[in-house]
Amino acid sequence: MNKSNKICAIGENNNISIFKGIGVDTLVTDDIEEIDKYIFNMVKDGCKIVYISEKLYSKITEILDKYKHKPFPVVIPIPINEEVEGVGIEKVRKNVEKAIGFDIF
Repeated sequence: MNKSNKICAIGENNNISIFKGIGVDTLVTDDIEEIDKYIFNMVKDGCKIVYISEKLYSKITEILDKYKHKPFPVVIPIPINEEVEGVGIEKVRKNVEKAIGFDIF
């Protein structure tokens, strides 16, 4: 990782490569073990934001549990594929409910 780069993106196909165009480190894989190692190394190197496809986000909840009580990384599921699963909006809904005490959606 470029030491000044604080953002990375992970996806299961080359659609995630669009982030490379703006200087974001990317990983194209659907291997859970590889994703775990990548996130660990990126966080160790100072990564603050991880964009991840909704499809993969749903598959790596155990990995993300390691980081959920830490301020970083902020993990943001994105609908990068043709199919939108609604994972991103569900995460926003839960975070808003956690912050204000009730569901406004």
